[in-house]
Amino acid sequence: MKKHDIDLESAVDRLMGKVQRPMHVCFWAAIAGLLGSFMLIMTGETYWAHRLVLLSVLMLGQYFAIYIVFSKALRKVLSSSGVVEQRKLARHVFNPNSRENLTIKEQLEPAMAITTQQDADQYFRQLVAYVKMQPKVDGYRSAEQYTSEMLVQYSTYYEPYVNDRVKELFGGRG
Repeated sequence: MKKHDIDLESAVDRLMGKVQRPMHVCFWAAIAGLLGSFMLIMTGETYWAHRLVLLSVLMLGQYFAIYIVFSKALRKVLSSSGVVEQRKLARHVFNPNSRENLTIKEQLEPAMAITTQQDADQYFRQLVAYVKMQPKVDGYRSAEQYTSEMLVQYSTYYEPYVNDRVKELFGGRG
């Protein structure tokens, strides 16, 4: 993947992130309006309660309509513009949030979906770099050996075809 290329889902997520905050304010204002209308109903003020319910429902409808229409339009524009390269590899990027401590599941689960050797090699390099930053594990000659054995062991919890694919892609390293 070229340096300026990003996958479609990442681009949509970034741009939607810029729009989500005002949209979430609208959503929570509508929820607060619904709760306020229930309080008005309980106090007997049905005249204002009905208007508040109507306003809240309209706000919720706008929230969902804008969110759905905007995200679909954004995907269409980005995918047809040629700027964004759609690749599944970006879904297999190790530790996309750059967290320091990951669970075993967070480390190994994405590797179970990898199907190509190129993606496997890239993911393996990133995973080994992460393992090397962790405290040493006794009994292993290298981080590569440890990582390879972890991946193969974790794949045994999956269907046999996944286990076979992971053994083929990641097994025997180190």
